[in-house]
Amino acid sequence: MKTELTEKQVERFWGYVLKGKPNECWPWNRSITPKGYGKFSLWPKGWVGAHRVALFTKIGPYDGWALHSCDNPICCNPKHLYLGDHQRNMSDARTRGTMLRDHCRRGHIRTPENTYTYLAADGRTYRRCRDCEAERPRSRNVKTHGTRSGYVGGCRCPDCTEANRVYRPL
Repeated sequence: MKTELTEKQVERFWGYVLKGKPNECWPWNRSITPKGYGKFSLWPKGWVGAHRVALFTKIGPYDGWALHSCDNPICCNPKHLYLGDHQRNMSDARTRGTMLRDHCRRGHIRTPENTYTYLAADGRTYRRCRDCEAERPRSRNVKTHGTRSGYVGGCRCPDCTEANRVYRPL
C-alpha cells in the first residue's frame, strides 16, 4: 500500500477491528467484499482492503500484496499478515489446500460426477460445474426463449427441445 495514512485514519481503522489476544484473529467489523475481505474507506480516494491497512500499520508503505498466514480474510491482526506477491499467494493456497473449493460459485457441490476438467488453448487446466453449464443457456435473458426466433441451440429445457424438434430445417 503506497498511500500514506494520517494518525486519525489509523485510529479510525483500529476502532473497527475487534482486537483479541495477540495470537488470535482480529476480525474486521465493518464493510466486507463479496469475497469476504474487510474494506476500509479512504475517502475521497476510495476503498482499500482492511488487511492491507493492518499490514501498513506494521511495516509502513509497501509495494506488494498483504497475505494472511491464518487464511481468514477478515483478520486484521498484524502478526497474521506478511508481505508477498501473487505467485507467493497462489503457492500458499495450493500448499494449504484452500485453492480448490468444494462448491462452485453458485453453490453447487463439486463432486467428480458434477465437475468436468478441460485443457484450454493457453495450456491451463480448468474445472467447470455441470449443473451450472446445464443452467447457463436458460439464464440468458431471451424473451422469445423456445420459439423459432429465440431458441437456444444447446439448451435442453422442454421449450428449446420442442423448438429444435419442430423447427428443424428440412
